Amino acid sequence: MIIDLEANDLIIACSSGSNQNTAIALIRLSGAFKLQDFREYFSVNLNKIQIQKNFLTNILDRGNIVDQVVATFYEAPKSFTGENVLELSVHGNQLNVQRVLSLFTQNLNFRLAHPGEFTYRALRNKKLSLAEVEGLDLFLNATSNLLLDQGQSLMQGKLKEYYQALHKSFITLKASIELSIDFAEDVGPEEIKKNITEKFSDFSNIINKLYHKTQLNIASLIAPEIVLVGHTNAGKSSLFNAILKDNRSIVSSIAGTTRDYITENIFYDQIHFKLMDTAGIRNSNDEIENEGIKRTHNLAKNAFYKILVVNPYEWDQKAVSANELEFDSIVVTHADLPDFAARFNKIKNQLPKYNDAFVVSLKNSTNEILFFGPIGPDLKHGPIGPLDTTGPIGPINSAGPIGPQNHILNKIVLKFQTVTKDEPILIQRHAAVIKILKTNVDDFNQLLNIERDVGIIANEINTIGHHIHELIGIVTPDEVLNSIFKNFCIGK
Repeated sequence: MIIDLEANDLIIACSSGSNQNTAIALIRLSGAFKLQDFREYFSVNLNKIQIQKNFLTNILDRGNIVDQVVATFYEAPKSFTGENVLELSVHGNQLNVQRVLSLFTQNLNFRLAHPGEFTYRALRNKKLSLAEVEGLDLFLNATSNLLLDQGQSLMQGKLKEYYQALHKSFITLKASIELSIDFAEDVGPEEIKKNITEKFSDFSNIINKLYHKTQLNIASLIAPEIVLVGHTNAGKSSLFNAILKDNRSIVSSIAGTTRDYITENIFYDQIHFKLMDTAGIRNSNDEIENEGIKRTHNLAKNAFYKILVVNPYEWDQKAVSANELEFDSIVVTHADLPDFAARFNKIKNQLPKYNDAFVVSLKNSTNEILFFGPIGPDLKHGPIGPLDTTGPIGPINSAGPIGPQNHILNKIVLKFQTVTKDEPILIQRHAAVIKILKTNVDDFNQLLNIERDVGIIANEINTIGHHIHELIGIVTPDEVLNSIFKNFCIGK
């Protein structure tokens, strides 16, 4: 759907309860209508209605009661859209909702609104800025608390404050350049150069701060992927099931059982993650298995959190090191088998780079991890405690104070909180424009160092200005608007 950017029709939509029966459904009407237009359809005297005050009325169709509703009238421009708005809280039976909508579309020249059309009218009538609209879009479609928070931040105008500071600094820089042209003979080239350089430094600092907020992989933050990587028979599927506490992935002693990646969603500490069990890494002549291994490599490269699962009894350093990956955590399995310490000590110096490591013993049949502990100077007595069922962490059951599942997930949450603490910019359009701005500003900096002609400098600053106007919504291509509003729901 492409919104008609010039449309001034009367519009109506059900903002809630439009897909299933609810106790109350909210119907919204907007446009250049008058409250008196509804006198045949409301049982109350509309001359006595107070603006922005709820009133109880029957909706009538040729004198017959259709429904009893609570209504509120907002007079332009003091409304969400900046137009006259009437909100009706009707009983939410779907048949009733459709009957009320039909009553007004068939008799009062209203038409059903397109998705996002109410919000577009708020933008057109300057009730919302483009950044606030994008924040609303992000908030409505958020899949994580991070997206909810940034959407709320945009709606409250916090990012708008950054952009206003950027715009103000740009105007100051541009004015400095233009004044230098007019008063070049009076001021002198050195003073001009100094003045422009100072203003540019302030402007450049703001750009650099915004650019820093765009450097994270946006896709990796929306639903961060936790990828388990390792050889065949390393215990990836057992660990996958243990974290999920469900027999989701097939566990077998036969090498190469998992031939493609398996994904499950985890909602932990109010963050939505994707846990991925991947095909085991090994040398194989099986074309299908090799395709699965190739996919494992690609997933691991782009994963938010990488866990290497190691079976010290079946370790192939070349197969893992070929990826040149740095892992967030390493889980060494089969710690309950005989001679585990000796086996592990033999391969521990071959492990790739990692930030956190611990050993576990997996029970394939019950999704339990027998015991768990960090890798310390002595495997039997790591910094947390003895790596057996008597340790302070204890068996992974109802008796243990903390399980490795939570330990692993807590590590992932900590990384997530660390990388997002600087409030990254997650909206693709903003990030793309800021990256272009950063390139233009760097080029402009070089021009300042070599160019003495202020006229040429003034011409180049206009290119930067165009992108700033696009970022903050002064310049708004129609395709940008339609890309935003296609994500909105009916009635908003």
